[in-house]
Amino acid sequence: MLFANFEYTLLGDGRCVPTEPRVVGTSELTNSVAAAGFNIVTLANNYAFDCMKIGFHKTRRLLDQLGIRYFGAGMNLEEAAAPAVMEINGLRIAFLAAVDERTGTYQFAAPDQWGVAPLNIDRLTRRIQDLHTQVHHVIVSVHWGEERFLIPSPLQIEQAHALVNAG
Repeated sequence: MLFANFEYTLLGDGRCVPTEPRVVGTSELTNSVAAAGFNIVTLANNYAFDCMKIGFHKTRRLLDQLGIRYFGAGMNLEEAAAPAVMEINGLRIAFLAAVDERTGTYQFAAPDQWGVAPLNIDRLTRRIQDLHTQVHHVIVSVHWGEERFLIPSPLQIEQAHALVNAG
């Protein structure tokens, strides 16, 4: 399946990023998330950097001001892949997130690079197993698959089984 009607923007480092579709939220929308009672969100998706690094910083600042925890993206790989751990009604819950490269994401975190947590099943399953010694439950959010495909691929099904088997 091909989608040839995308326009692209050339970044300073020579990479091209699609300009459509772009998801842009306002502070009012983010305030609505807080008003609705949400206290944690994942930033691990292929739209997290549609407004580039400055938009990511503004989003993080606003979430911090609103007391909303976030996970799945950060200033480096360690921060992006780190779990968000919360205690809720006496239960310790860890939240993890990762993004599959086939989603069209162009900014993956690396040891010295900001971005979203890249999907690495081996690393993620080890992290799940390690976390089970520290928390009661682990919730994993994976943003995966190729854009506009409506069913999971055999690889996604295999990965999902690996995550479930890890705990």
